[in-house]
Amino acid sequence: MPSKIKTQKAVQWNLIIVASALLLFVFGYVVYLHSISTSTITLGYPVVQYDAGPTHTYFINSSIAPLNISVHAAIYGTPTIYNNVLYVTTMGNLTQLQQSRYDLTNGTVSAIDMSTGVLLWKDTFPNQIMTQPITAKGLIVVGVSNNGEVPPQYYNTAEAIVGINMTTGKVIWNDANGGGSPTGTDLATPAYYNGLIIEPGMGVATIYNASTGVVVNTINTYLPDLLSSPLLVNGTAYFGAGYASVYGFNSFSRNISGVPMNITSDERLFAVKIDSGKIIWQTRFLNAGAGLNDICAAFSNGTIVAAYLYQSDYSNPTLVALNSSTGNTIWKLNETKYVQYSHRAMENIPSMYYGLNYTQNTLSPITLWNGTAYSDSNYLGYLFAVNISTGKVLWATQTGQEEGNPNVFLGHYLIAITDGGMIIILNATNGNIINQKYIGLPHLASQPIITKNYAILSGMNGRIFTVPLKSLITPNNS
Repeated sequence: MPSKIKTQKAVQWNLIIVASALLLFVFGYVVYLHSISTSTITLGYPVVQYDAGPTHTYFINSSIAPLNISVHAAIYGTPTIYNNVLYVTTMGNLTQLQQSRYDLTNGTVSAIDMSTGVLLWKDTFPNQIMTQPITAKGLIVVGVSNNGEVPPQYYNTAEAIVGINMTTGKVIWNDANGGGSPTGTDLATPAYYNGLIIEPGMGVATIYNASTGVVVNTINTYLPDLLSSPLLVNGTAYFGAGYASVYGFNSFSRNISGVPMNITSDERLFAVKIDSGKIIWQTRFLNAGAGLNDICAAFSNGTIVAAYLYQSDYSNPTLVALNSSTGNTIWKLNETKYVQYSHRAMENIPSMYYGLNYTQNTLSPITLWNGTAYSDSNYLGYLFAVNISTGKVLWATQTGQEEGNPNVFLGHYLIAITDGGMIIILNATNGNIINQKYIGLPHLASQPIITKNYAILSGMNGRIFTVPLKSLITPNNS
């Protein structure tokens, strides 16, 4: 009899222990749910230069909810994600842009809650905005400008660098005409460093106090075409400037001492210390006709990779690597000659690849990853993978017209979007196309933003939406 009572008591105690453990688990789970519903998960980080970093691989190390919204105007620059907010710039109505009615286009800056898709604020400006939003001491900094090649009577002339309170959307400062550059353009995405903003313009690069917009310094380049967004590395800004040979005799250029140079083309890469405004070095490429002044260079392990068009404004995209300390050239690669010598067929690419039909031989920004430079020319239509150290071509794959640069995801895949709205997924190691499909997103320069679970895409029709990463690597998966 006593043993039976002991057994019953043991069972009762076991039931009590199990019930208590279950109650503790339920209570803990409720507390956990409450905590994640009331706490703020910080999404995004400061973006202080073009494409979020010197390698041009924009990655947010967080999972996000799906997103499908429209800002109803053309998105040219990559959006910025910071503190759970998506900051987006636009350059006007797509139809008006296709008709070159720049006099009718207005740029906007919008702040959108990443969790809900709700518009927090929106500012409108009397000209296009083609720059990526830069975060600087509680501000969003953008350039308000236009395509300088269009005759003045056909486009708005307001040029400015603007600092906007990122919480309220209030314009804190507005420096019109680029701080001493009355005909200057502010097409290049500025860069932020140590309380300062640097912005290339026509003939000068201007350095501002990031909080007040007061001009701190100006750097004379003596070159009128400065559209290259600064590459920022340890307080040094690297940017291209030039005068394209297509325009004929060049009366603007000066040598390093400021003496006029009677030449027809002048394309250089500058290295400038932002704190002092001192030019560390400038390298001129004798056979460059254009292009170096347009794109943002990239950096990895002491090497800068840039690109220019060889001899004219319309021929032979050339990739070049330089020593970041000295500006000395390490190697060059003429991409057109490589395609010709490798006997690759220039196939007829479907019209959907071309989209906006911008067929000028412009250059795309360069992506660096795992010792490889990925370079594309939207006229040539090939995406190249090149060894950063040697300049050796690892592979070249025909992708079509693409003005933006690819991004890397899931360790060894590339995602690229053509100007016409084709999304192409490649194996980053061998260049094999894994998946491609038309997504109806007319596209130019904005880069896909990669998160842990989605790619965030944006385009010239104003749409911003997410695509699951795993679906991208599954052929014919919509």
